[in-house]
Amino acid sequence: MFLLLSLIDIVVLFFLSRLITRALSQLIHRKTKRLHLTVTFFSFLLFPGTLLHELAHYITAHILGVRTFDFVLLPKLEENTVRLGSVSVAKSDSLRRMLIGIAPLVYGLGIIFFMLWWVYQQQHVVIWQVIVVGILVFQISN
Repeated sequence: MFLLLSLIDIVVLFFLSRLITRALSQLIHRKTKRLHLTVTFFSFLLFPGTLLHELAHYITAHILGVRTFDFVLLPKLEENTVRLGSVSVAKSDSLRRMLIGIAPLVYGLGIIFFMLWWVYQQQHVVIWQVIVVGILVFQISN
């Protein structure tokens, strides 16, 4: 039952986070008329998730013995997209590159499952716990 509820939570949060992110960015951009300010706001809002994402690549690469360089956590505008962070990885075999590539998904889902499990295990859930876990899940899932 826990696994089913967690999967439903993740799917719902995925779609809600995309809608909220798009709506907020459009609202901020309409009000400020400044793309740089919009990007700065969202990079700050999503920083914990970006940090986790890039650390997942970095840690996994080092565990697998692949050299990394250029660990960046500052936003960069690239044509019609924004890159919130990056880690460059040396050339390696396809298996290790695949494992390094999917590491953020594995780490992120693991942390999200742990947080949701922790909330479900509480005898008396306090509203601040739900809010904190909700914000973290939003940041990690984005």
